[in-house]
Amino acid sequence: MNKFRVEEVFTIDIKNIFVLAGDVVEGEVSVGMVAMPGNDEKEKYKILGVEFVDKLSEKSAKIGLLLPLDDIKKHEKENKIYWVGKEVICK
Repeated sequence: MNKFRVEEVFTIDIKNIFVLAGDVVEGEVSVGMVAMPGNDEKEKYKILGVEFVDKLSEKSAKIGLLLPLDDIKKHEKENKIYWVGKEVICK
């Protein structure tokens, strides 16, 4: 199973992107997969990009999963409390 642990979230409003920043903890994550918070198959977000981000820490590069901001807003999941510290399943 592919899992990603979220350490921070932020938006790139100009590009209409919601970023989950953290680390892959199991398997692999790639563009085109879907990110699912928990085991909820009903709530899926297409991964538009996977990039290194340095917003979180100067010690090591973190990975950012780029998700469509409109989809996040549609499900009212912009709040960082919903994401930070959680593992996201990627399929």
